[in-house]
Amino acid sequence: MATGRRSTAPLWVLPDNRVYVARLIILAPFLLIGMVLFFFRMLAGGRTDEGAGVNGALIGTVLGLGLPLLWVGGLLVLRRLNARIILDGERMTVRNAWRWPVLVVPMDDVTGLHPVEVKVGTDGVRPGRLVLTTSHARPFVLDTRLWRAEEFGRLLRRLAVPVAEPETVRWENLRKTFPGVRMPWLQVHPGVVVGVGTVATLVYIFVIVNLAFRV
Repeated sequence: MATGRRSTAPLWVLPDNRVYVARLIILAPFLLIGMVLFFFRMLAGGRTDEGAGVNGALIGTVLGLGLPLLWVGGLLVLRRLNARIILDGERMTVRNAWRWPVLVVPMDDVTGLHPVEVKVGTDGVRPGRLVLTTSHARPFVLDTRLWRAEEFGRLLRRLAVPVAEPETVRWENLRKTFPGVRMPWLQVHPGVVVGVGTVATLVYIFVIVNLAFRV
């Protein structure tokens, strides 16, 4: 093999869900207590209403709190099975949890790697981001925390492009520095997410409680 020749052997970077799992572990005791209190509250009923009964209370608890947890768990399983960063020959592909290729570029088109912490809103910070710039495609943001560190390190070495100094930037400035760059909408609009999420949660609980009392 010629000296300095870049390897073309396939390289797969697998997802790391520990960030999400850690958040679920922190929330688990509160969710468990909430499920128990929710069950007995529905079982007992109110001052003017009879309880929902055991069946109604179980259905309300499972649908109200258990189903969202199952949904999140299912998404994590999908990400574990499908999400990949693949170097195959001279092409780099990034796949999401739905197995959809969100980035496909020739390795030689990659021009730079820019580690950043992105500030959004008044005090929100999105750490561990890496902006990947290319000759032709729009800048692409990777969350380095969501990939296995050892394999991701091998990926960076294989790309063999300059890595900029880490910096903290506001989302507005990041868009000016890297025109066309995108991040998930939920991550850059925290205020709207909290507001909409709160309203949606209240509506969801209202619907589930009424459903349970009709069983």
